[in-house]
Amino acid sequence: MTKAQNNKVKLNNIVSVKDYGAKGDNTTNDTAAIQAAINAVLTRGGGVVYFPQGIYKVSSLSATITVSGAVTLRGEGKYASILRKISGTAPVLALTSTSTSTMDVVGGLEDISLDGVDKAGNGLQLTNLARFHLTRVGVTNSAVGIENLGSLIFIASDCLLNGNGIGYRSRKANSVYCNLVEFHAGEARGNSSFAFDLGDSDSVVLRGVDVSGNGTATDINTGGVIVRDTIDDETGFGRVVLEGVWFEGNFG
Repeated sequence: MTKAQNNKVKLNNIVSVKDYGAKGDNTTNDTAAIQAAINAVLTRGGGVVYFPQGIYKVSSLSATITVSGAVTLRGEGKYASILRKISGTAPVLALTSTSTSTMDVVGGLEDISLDGVDKAGNGLQLTNLARFHLTRVGVTNSAVGIENLGSLIFIASDCLLNGNGIGYRSRKANSVYCNLVEFHAGEARGNSSFAFDLGDSDSVVLRGVDVSGNGTATDINTGGVIVRDTIDDETGFGRVVLEGVWFEGNFG
């Protein structure tokens, strides 16, 4: 990033992880620098944490979000700005609200990828958040790509869930269900268990998503999409809409 670009970032109240010492060289442990940038944004009441192109090695990152302190992590493209796990079973990134009930937040991830490397831990873990957007986000090589724990009313657009154990999984948390979640376009490919494991949810929409090559040939309890019998536990309804979804080469 040039000096002029860096000044523009600052003028727009966007914090660059480079200003906190992150290298993005696929070698340096950038955990502390990136966490400091996230904390700084939260302290000032919310904003954007910007990741210039690079591969940022991390152990685990987290943010506790309030209505007045939402954070957006923004890169330069899901193939350009990558958070790559070093080791361990903690999520690459865990975002949690401050309340035991779901908080309305305005934030999300844009143009960035999370790489779990060895499937030992989850990629992105969302707990009790609402109105949270994922735009052009990739999550790969994680136990669960996106673990939704009681988060609702969010849209994932043009996201990539590849090579995980499970691409996306929804489960309630603190008695909050994972309702009104939509995936638009993007792809879920090569996830060894399921692309989408849907439980504790109502009104889930998959629209124009490529669901291919998921599951394991020797395990019939794997595949593309599974709708659990807990889908309707909250209201007695469990509406799942598949529109223009491409299924090809899924096992199980």
